[in-house]
Amino acid sequence: MGAIFAVVVLAGMWVARDLMFGASGEINCDDGHRRTIDVRDFTTRYWVYAVELEATLHDVGKLQGKLVPQRIQELSAAQQQANEFRKYVVAGFNSCALSKTQYADYGARFQALDALARQIDAVLGRPTLGAAERKLLDDLVTEYAGLVRGLARVKS
Repeated sequence: MGAIFAVVVLAGMWVARDLMFGASGEINCDDGHRRTIDVRDFTTRYWVYAVELEATLHDVGKLQGKLVPQRIQELSAAQQQANEFRKYVVAGFNSCALSKTQYADYGARFQALDALARQIDAVLGRPTLGAAERKLLDDLVTEYAGLVRGLARVKS
């Protein structure tokens, strides 16, 4: 009985902690009043499909035969870089280091990344790939990596 009580208390503490850290606050910045955002909200809004692509990348056996190892590595590195940059965007917005305009621009770019991730995942989901699909996949990975590299160069 004591173990069940302990599990319930720990689960309650975990949920309370999650709610406390997930609650948005309000801050005033040079460009006006804003509500802070939680990185999970940003992920849900701008990055949902890219997270699914990341899971696909971790199942390398599924990718072999569809992508050459260099492309798998390039896509994985781009995915990791974008994940880190996403944290920067959220922290920058919450600390007034990014303006609302810059945040909106980054949001649009993350939506473009999400659309590319959706296309890449759709091609990877095909049982076999012909020459045209391999070329398309190669082009999509190149575009995805280029868009990630361009994230840091955005200026508003």
